[in-house]
Amino acid sequence: MKSTSLPVVLAAGLVLAAGVLIAVRSGLFSPHSPPTSRDALVRAAEDLARIHPDLFKTFVPLSRSECVSRDMAAIRGDRAYVLIHPSGKVLDTRPAFRWETRVNKGPQVIRLMTLRGKTVWSRPTTASPEVQDPGPPPLVRGGRYLWSLTPPGKEVPVAGMPFEVVSEAQHRAFTAAMAAIEAADPDYANLIKAHFAIRGDYYREAETAIRTHLRNMPGDAVGRETLYYLLSRVGASEAETLGIKP
Repeated sequence: MKSTSLPVVLAAGLVLAAGVLIAVRSGLFSPHSPPTSRDALVRAAEDLARIHPDLFKTFVPLSRSECVSRDMAAIRGDRAYVLIHPSGKVLDTRPAFRWETRVNKGPQVIRLMTLRGKTVWSRPTTASPEVQDPGPPPLVRGGRYLWSLTPPGKEVPVAGMPFEVVSEAQHRAFTAAMAAIEAADPDYANLIKAHFAIRGDYYREAETAIRTHLRNMPGDAVGRETLYYLLSRVGASEAETLGIKP
């Protein structure tokens, strides 16, 4: 058997290299495919837990099934108002109050109470606008509260939403976690922040982060599913406009 000549071997090698180059450029083969946002979430959770175990040892990003499994009809029911913020854990001692009006019931009263039902303060507002600037004195760090909308002259609230104003230590820990996420992955920092904040019940911060992420990456499916989770957990109508399907 005759040995293969060097020119033939070189020619075959050139043809193979050209084929690989064409495949890479056409997207058929990529030895270094860019990570997806889901990849970034998983990788960041692992890296952060290794580097900062004091802050992230239990952090696991939400799965897609967690994000899209909520039944909007069951959550919203026939409520006239949807209370959105404050809820969960709150960093600000003077939080803004935000709700959505489903049926115009006229002026309402915002009532802030302890979890035992004692009124801390109340003040009149209207069914619109849906965002109310904070006005009353600062709340106590570590305090747990319930806020509601109540028709004027009535003591029975239309709805109620519990929340907790975090302690100074919790505030410092959350701030440190946000800084660590920013340093770990600047490209997907806001998406990672949103998932971390959700796991800790910091819903206001989670919504701010995910909306920032979607302004930068409006077509990101994981980002849209994350926003859907946040909106659907209280029954906000915007969730239905996102077109998320299980």
